[in-house]
Amino acid sequence: MTQSCMYSMTPDEDYVIDFLGGEFGEDAVVCGGFSGHGFKMGPVVGRIAAELVESGRAAGVELRHFRIGRFAGKCKGNVKDFDDQVKKSH
Repeated sequence: MTQSCMYSMTPDEDYVIDFLGGEFGEDAVVCGGFSGHGFKMGPVVGRIAAELVESGRAAGVELRHFRIGRFAGKCKGNVKDFDDQVKKSH
């Protein structure tokens, strides 16, 4: 069995930086949707994530655009079935 390269990408191809519950300063911090092009942003996203964990906000950074809720009711994302991702050898 072989499996194609798995990556995460949001429908608008932008990142998600938010709290899991959707409220800034509450719940767990989640950062994702970076696929291949987000690698270069690792240091700054790491700083933002650390500040969010520590204080619930990231100084000087506007994060509204990166909220999870921006997709609510608009689309299901790039969800694929497992069978679409795996080729079975016979």
